[in-house]
Amino acid sequence: MFSSTAVLYSNDPGSSSKGGEFDWVTRGTFVPEFDRAAFKIKEGEVSEVFETDYGYHILELFERRGDQYRGRHILLIPKIWEISCRRKLRERQNDWHGLTVRPMKKTGRLG
Repeated sequence: MFSSTAVLYSNDPGSSSKGGEFDWVTRGTFVPEFDRAAFKIKEGEVSEVFETDYGYHILELFERRGDQYRGRHILLIPKIWEISCRRKLRERQNDWHGLTVRPMKKTGRLG
């Protein structure tokens, strides 16, 4: 069930086609919120929904060994975030295109 849900709904391009699965990672590979969730639940459990800068996640923990763990997750990115990110990108591009380029003075020296 979790795997098919990840394939259908996860916005993570790296893991959604694999049912949300990721191989062994070391603490610090993902964002801190992800690590906290992974070390808060027991093997075989599914986390509560948690938020990161990337969106909302649900994590199923398969196994943990010391500072490493593996499992699968679902990432949901609200549409409003996508719209906001696209708008910010467009604004930055417009700012860049609006810059005036002035010729450099020829002084014969650097600096």
